[in-house]
Amino acid sequence: MRLYIISFFIFLVSACVNPENNPENPSTSGITHSILEEKPSYYSIRTIENADDYRDAYKKMTAGIISEKMNLLSDWEAGRKNTEEVGNYFLAIMRDSIFPYWYGTTWEFNGHTEWPREDAVACGYFISTPLRQIGLNVNRFKLAQQGAAQIMQSVCGEKPVLATTSKEKLFEYLNRQPEDGLYIIGLSFHVGFILRENGRNFIVHSDYFPPVAVCKKPLETSNAILTSNDYFLGSLSDNPTFLKKWLKGERIQIQS
Repeated sequence: MRLYIISFFIFLVSACVNPENNPENPSTSGITHSILEEKPSYYSIRTIENADDYRDAYKKMTAGIISEKMNLLSDWEAGRKNTEEVGNYFLAIMRDSIFPYWYGTTWEFNGHTEWPREDAVACGYFISTPLRQIGLNVNRFKLAQQGAAQIMQSVCGEKPVLATTSKEKLFEYLNRQPEDGLYIIGLSFHVGFILRENGRNFIVHSDYFPPVAVCKKPLETSNAILTSNDYFLGSLSDNPTFLKKWLKGERIQIQS
C-alpha cells in the first residue's frame, strides 16, 4: 500500500499536462482534484456564487474587451495610440479582469473547459482559451496540443527572449525588465503566464501542485518553476508582433 501511494505521488508530480497528449476532441476523464479550502492571500477570486451568473458575467466582460479592442485598433491605425499603450491595455485586462475570473478553476490532466470555475482546465488550455476569448485568432485545441515551448513560440510569434536551463538566469533576466509586464513561460512539461507586477515576479497558471487549480504564485516559490529543467520565455505585453496579431485578428500559426 505504501509503495502504491509513493508511486502515485511520483506520477502526480511528473504529470503536469503536456498538451501534446491532449486529443483534438478531448475527454474530461482523468484524475480530478478538489481545490484546497484554505487559499493563499495572493488569490483575488471573484465572489459571484451562482454558476450561471458567473458565466454570464464572464461573457459580458470578455465581450466588452472585444469591443474595446476594436476601438483600440482604430486608434492604433490612426496613430492616436502607440504599441506601448496597446501593450499596457493588454496587460491590464489579463491581470485585472481575465485572471481573477479563472483563479480557483481546478487543474485536471485532460481539462479543457471553456468557462472559469466550471469543470477543469489543463495548463495548455489555460493559455489558449482565455486568449481566444479576448480576440486572439487561434484554434484553442490545436494550440493546447503542442509542447510548452511550441505554445510559447506560436503565441509570441518569435523566438524566445530567453531560453535557459538555469532558473537563476530566468530570475536575473526578469528582474532586469520593466516593473510590469506579461510573458508566456514554457517549462519542461508545463506552460503558464509570467506576470511581472510592481517589480515582483509571479507565475499565473493551472497548477498541478497544490492548490491544484489556477492560481498566482511568487515565481521563486513555485514548485513548477523549481522542478523544471528548461525555461523558454516569450514576451506578450511588450511584443509588437503579438500585439498586432491580437489587435487585427490575424491567424496564429501553430508551431509544431
